[in-house]
Amino acid sequence: SATLEATLEPNRSKIENMLSLQNLIKKLEFLFELPMRLKRSIELEAYVQAVKYYNTANAILEKYSHVLSFGSIHKESIEIMSGLKDLMYQKLCEGKQTASGMADLTKLLLQMEYPKKDLINILLKWTKVKLHNSLGAIKNSREIISEIYDENVKNNKNNSEAKTFNALNSEKQKVWNMVDQFINVYCQFGNNFKDLFLLKSNQ
Repeated sequence: SATLEATLEPNRSKIENMLSLQNLIKKLEFLFELPMRLKRSIELEAYVQAVKYYNTANAILEKYSHVLSFGSIHKESIEIMSGLKDLMYQKLCEGKQTASGMADLTKLLLQMEYPKKDLINILLKWTKVKLHNSLGAIKNSREIISEIYDENVKNNKNNSEAKTFNALNSEKQKVWNMVDQFINVYCQFGNNFKDLFLLKSNQ
């Protein structure tokens, strides 16, 4: 056993050195390709992937930024990510995302150290608008229901009961759907706020 171990030792060391060198080459390839990977991810709107790429490489690039090639890659990557940060913040302010979409953008911006207070204000404003719109729609449907009842009283002699019944049921279903949507938005905001700003893992 000892003889066999001594015989195989040089080959084992050679293989370990080759694997180590191969891993180093892969890391270097990743670093040199980083700007291209970031741009491609942004083009595909794969923002999570872009942030992941950057966070994976940033510590190494900062450490060796004094080396000309690494310093150049680091500078270009910072510029790309700065543009991505502005883009995501703009999308967040526009408020055209779903609740989960708003939460995803907020989480990425937090990872990129965007001021927490600004992000909280945007989420609060977005949620307030959504809830206000839901309440307005519910109010409108209630008014429509009242109009249908009034119309039914006027036309009571015209045998319009079946038509009125269908119209009322349809409008009541709309109201229940909107109430359900209101509750979902409210609850989702609470869950997102807790996950993004209150849990220690995200602070």
